[in-house]
Amino acid sequence: MMNIEQKISRYLYFMIGSLFSIICALMALHIFLPYTLFDLDQEGNIPTWFSSQLLFLVSIITGINYILNRKLIKKSERIFNKSWVWLLISGVFLFLSMDEVAYIHERLHDKLKLVFLNTKASHDLWMIVYIPFLLGGLFFLKDFLKYLYQLSRASFKFIFGASILWLSTFVLELVGQYYLKKGYPQIYQIEVIAEEGLEMLAALLFCVAFLLITKLMIIKLLGKISRNER
Repeated sequence: MMNIEQKISRYLYFMIGSLFSIICALMALHIFLPYTLFDLDQEGNIPTWFSSQLLFLVSIITGINYILNRKLIKKSERIFNKSWVWLLISGVFLFLSMDEVAYIHERLHDKLKLVFLNTKASHDLWMIVYIPFLLGGLFFLKDFLKYLYQLSRASFKFIFGASILWLSTFVLELVGQYYLKKGYPQIYQIEVIAEEGLEMLAALLFCVAFLLITKLMIIKLLGKISRNER
């Protein structure tokens, strides 16, 4: 009979595999069914909805980790003593989820365009605001990242990989807009597939990383922590 750790692992593998399959299916639909409903370069369709839900899932997972972290602190377990950081991360991913469907950064771009009337940039002004916040956040969370590394190196590696993929989407968006302006729509379409695919994959890796932490916290609460997860 499987113990609780094996059961949790089985459910996690099934969920992660299912989400990855959906990502692959959406990319295939974009390539082979050129309809707005499956267009990765359009808003208000199935890929946008799925991306939003994936980010919302990360928000829920980190919110659960906040609750578990507080319970472990009450039990005087060796755990990160700043539970509010989990809540902050949950809020960030909740905002990103809303951004997918509410077009917040596109609206921000329109506002900034009025401020920087003479700028040559025409598509990515929102990065002026987002990137400094992102880099500042990484510096602010350095103690938290150190804690994650000590708790679960596997989880830390997933977070590191997800962050690299996510940052690469910023670069790809700039490259795609450059080739679109130069009159190379085919290259732009390749960029769209790569950018959106990496964005969804990054969100999935964040899911994996934070779910591994969730699993460890649950096992800690049950008093059955396994050294093999470290």
